[in-house]
Amino acid sequence: MPGAEDWLADFYELSSDRQRGDGWIGQLPAASIDRHTAGWPDEDRQMFRACMRALDEVFLKSQRSEPDIPESDNPARDMFRAKMGAVKS
Repeated sequence: MPGAEDWLADFYELSSDRQRGDGWIGQLPAASIDRHTAGWPDEDRQMFRACMRALDEVFLKSQRSEPDIPESDNPARDMFRAKMGAVKS
């Protein structure tokens, strides 16, 4: 999708703010998403947050190695595309 590359790059950049522990990894901090979208129109902020949370859900599940995740070379991209398709419908 045009423009998706930028949001995927943002996702990976925001991932550097995650808390990590011994054998666990936290979700993207809400404060990091808020800082990133400061000054954006509210609708854009909400869409960005929803997409980041969808990407994060897939990422965290892949880190837990849950068996119900379909095999993919890029599950975050696949979830992003699925969510974006659901938004347009």
